[in-house]
Amino acid sequence: MAREEDNTLALAVETSGRYGSVAVGCGPRILHAQAFSGVMRHSAELFETVTALLGRINKKAAHVEHVYLTVGPGSFTGLRIAATMAKMMALAAGTKIVTVGTLEALAANATEYCRTGHAPLGRVGTILDAKRGRFFAALFECGPEGWTRLTPDAVVQHDAFLQQALAGHDRLALLGEGLVYHRTRFEAAGVTILPESTWYPQASVVYHIARQYALEGRFADPVALVPAYIQGPDALELAQRRK
Repeated sequence: MAREEDNTLALAVETSGRYGSVAVGCGPRILHAQAFSGVMRHSAELFETVTALLGRINKKAAHVEHVYLTVGPGSFTGLRIAATMAKMMALAAGTKIVTVGTLEALAANATEYCRTGHAPLGRVGTILDAKRGRFFAALFECGPEGWTRLTPDAVVQHDAFLQQALAGHDRLALLGEGLVYHRTRFEAAGVTILPESTWYPQASVVYHIARQYALEGRFADPVALVPAYIQGPDALELAQRRK
């Protein structure tokens, strides 16, 4: 019996990083994708970009069956606005939500890098800036066939992370926005910094990860949906200190 074709209309949103983006697709095919015009334009451009991409295929938000989004760690404002949009779509039209961790999306970037003619990377660290000398990080095993998580997301100091990542290993590849201003902290023997083109999560990559999760039935509860900050955003931390 032939397998029924997947024509699920899905929307993928990436607002956890500096450069936001949106992708719309049908089943396994991405139909359109667009990055925001500049750094930290999430609040200004998310809704208009979603509307524009859906308009290209003569659809509206109410027609979207699945919405895929990164849930962090990352930009507090970006994560919050995307989560709010997803909840609105779920409550208004029954849209199903699938979430992807930002560090997982970066691991998928490493896998794509391997598939473009580069050798398997092996152990890979994904790095985001958590401010005040700290970093969000996780370790993965990455190759052209995919990635496997080795450690949970955590807030780390760079030196402790390198020590853990290189323990018993002679090489490590790194990528992620945490390297934008702190690359030199992570330069060490055995460490390879991947090209900057791999450092930023992309909605098109999120689309493919989340679609697989959807096929596995891994949908999020819209009522319980909250971004994965790991630690509170700076504003909340300051407020807590003043109590």
